[in-house]
This record gives sequence, structure tokens and C-alpha cells, in this order.
Amino acid sequence: MKQWVAVFVAAFVCVATLVADEAPELKSLSGTWSKQAGEFEVEFAFKGEKLAISLKRGSDKLILDSDVAVSRDGRVFGRVAVVTEDGIAGGGDKGELFTFNAKVSGKSVTVSELRGTNVSDDARKLVEGEFKKK
Repeated sequence: MKQWVAVFVAAFVCVATLVADEAPELKSLSGTWSKQAGEFEVEFAFKGEKLAISLKRGSDKLILDSDVAVSRDGRVFGRVAVVTEDGIAGGGDKGELFTFNAKVSGKSVTVSELRGTNVSDDARKLVEGEFKKK
């Protein structure tokens, strides 16, 4: 009986380790993703637990550096840490919270259901949609 308990515990530890290491949500988002939204290029750059959201129009840009976490079902939760406005203003403030769904499929990610502290319909139109891996 003790042997079965030991086998069960060992199997449980192996499975738990695989599940814990499997958190592919953040790993699968790693890298840079971009899309065109009218005159703007929108870019998400995931690196570890950081996300830089860039909005570019010609030489003008707005960058939101954020701390993020991703749930097992692909929901991204973030908090803006630094706002850099260079020709584009009104992108948000330090400390604002946001969340969205991110579904990775091959070389694209679909962003949907953007919500946050001061998220407008215009922001949703810019951010939601299909991004391609750079």
C-alpha cells in the first residue's frame, strides 16, 4: 500500500509540475505583434511580465509600458507603469488598469473584450482585432 501511495504522489508531482510549467499563455504571447488600424500602427511587445503598447502614426507615437499577467484562459491583466507621449496624447495615465482576451493561433493573436479604467470605444476600435507576429 505504501508503494502505491508513493507512486501516486510521484505521479501527482510530475503532473502538477507539467501543469505549472505549461503556463504557455504568457510564453505564447512573447514577442512583438502588430496591426494597422486606419492611419495608426498598433504594436504589442510582450517581454516576460512586461507589455509595451505602442501607437504610431508617422513619426508620432504613444507608448504605454505596463506590468502584465495572463490567466490560464488567455485573459491579460495589466497596469500602466509609464506613459510616453511623443506627438500623440491622451493614451492614459500611470496606474490605470486594463484587461483583454488574447487568443494565439499560429502567427497571429486576436485581441477582444478590452476593458479598463478609462477605455473608450475609440480605444477598443484601435486595440481589438487580429495582430500578426513581427
